[in-house]
Amino acid sequence: GHVALGFVVDSRLAEELRKRLGVHVAFRTGIDGVPRVAAGTLDAMQSVDVSFATTLRSSPEVVEIKGKEYLATATHLSRSEPALDIALLKPMEEVTAPYRQLAWNLVIIIGVTLATAVIAGVYLGRSAAQPVQRLAAGAARVAAGDYSQRVEASGGRELAHLADSFNSMQSGIAERETELLHVARHDAATGLPNRTQLEEWL
Repeated sequence: GHVALGFVVDSRLAEELRKRLGVHVAFRTGIDGVPRVAAGTLDAMQSVDVSFATTLRSSPEVVEIKGKEYLATATHLSRSEPALDIALLKPMEEVTAPYRQLAWNLVIIIGVTLATAVIAGVYLGRSAAQPVQRLAAGAARVAAGDYSQRVEASGGRELAHLADSFNSMQSGIAERETELLHVARHDAATGLPNRTQLEEWL
């Protein structure tokens, strides 16, 4: 004697597998050599044409059912006649959802990085331009004959060294100008004020 155990391959079984696996399930059978979908969790598969049933293979591929794309794969459950295959299908929008989320995350990261770089560049550019602007203002004062203020620079040793050199130049120009004015307004032999100094004083 033999004992045979079995279960019905129908839409109820397909729905139970869908809940466990998280993908759509379809059972494909072949009667008289013509493959067809016997049961499944997609209503659109019940009226799908024969080409769908014949193109599914064990390697994953993209199939179109009623205008919607699915990533599908199939495997044999029974090779004896009538043959029975099981097909697993998942909508492409669900397959690509994690990659779309990753792409958005990358876009956000790149956007934040670029914005930070732009802000940092503007800030650093301004902080580097301020000492140069102060040096330019000092040069304008010297050109106007004002030697009373020293130039203060910050932002690095190079700028500080440049400011010191500028201040030294300013002091040298002021001293030479004072000497030239003294020579022009005083007698070289006696050191007393000359006629030019007297006229200015009067």
